Amino acid sequence: MHLRKYVRYVCGILPKVSVTSHKINKYARHPEKTTVEKKYKDIHKLLKSTMKNFKIEFIVGGAENIPENTNVLFVSNHQSMMDAGSFLGYFERPVSFLSKIEVKKYPIIGKIVTGLDGVFMDRSNMRQEIKSIRRVTELLENNPERSFIIFPEGTRTKDKDYKIGEFKGGTFKIALKSGALKPAYRANKPIIPIAIYGTFRILNPNVHLKRYPVQIQFLKPHNIEEFDNITTTEMSDIIHDEIAREVERMHERDEKLLKKYKKGKLVK
Repeated sequence: MHLRKYVRYVCGILPKVSVTSHKINKYARHPEKTTVEKKYKDIHKLLKSTMKNFKIEFIVGGAENIPENTNVLFVSNHQSMMDAGSFLGYFERPVSFLSKIEVKKYPIIGKIVTGLDGVFMDRSNMRQEIKSIRRVTELLENNPERSFIIFPEGTRTKDKDYKIGEFKGGTFKIALKSGALKPAYRANKPIIPIAIYGTFRILNPNVHLKRYPVQIQFLKPHNIEEFDNITTTEMSDIIHDEIAREVERMHERDEKLLKKYKKGKLVK
C-alpha cells in the first residue's frame, strides 16, 4: 500500500475502529441484546466515514430496483477486499454476508462480518457448507429486516481486464430454498444482481487520483418462480451473464471517469 494511502487509512479509521471494535465484540458476546438495525447502523457509520477518508465517490444506479418491503439476496461480482466495505459504506439498510471461512481471520472485515451475524462457509467441508446454506436460508425467511450479499465467484477477480470469474452454482441454493420452502413467500425473496467496478484501484499503490470512482449498479430483480424449471447451474449462468455485461459497460464508462479524476500519472 502506498505510504500516503496507508497514513490516510490509519489516521482516518483507527480511532473509529477502536470504538467500533469494542461494540462489535460486545455484539458477538451478547447478540440478543442488540438489534440488527443498531449493529448495522454503527458499522455503516464507520464504513461511510472510511470511504470518505479514502476519497471514494460512488456512482450508483438502479436503486429503484431494491424493494422497500422485503429483504433480498444480493449477488455480486468480486473485485477487491474493498467490495464489502463499499457496500456497507453506501447501503443504509441492514445487510450481512455469506463469506468463505478464511474471511473470519481477516483483521477488520472479519470482525465486521462476525459483528453483523454473517455466515461463514468452509468450501472444503461439504457438511459444513450445507449447514451454512441452511443458516442463511433461515435468516432470509425469519429476519425480513436484513438482506444478504454473496460473492459467487468465491474469490476476487485477478484478471487485469477485470472480467468476472465463474460462479459457484451451489450458493444459489440459498435463494431457491428460501422461496421453495414457503411458496407463498417466493415473491418476497427476490435475487438482485449487483455489478461493482473500481474497488480494485483503492489500495493500488500505483494509482493516484483526486477521487476514486466506484460504480455500483443494482440490476433488475429476479423472483424465485422464474427459476422453477431450470437447474441452479442454468440460473447461475443467467445472473452471471447479466452482471458480466454490466461490468463491461462499466469498464467503458470508466475511461471518462478516470479523465475526470486523474491526478498525475495513472498506472492501471
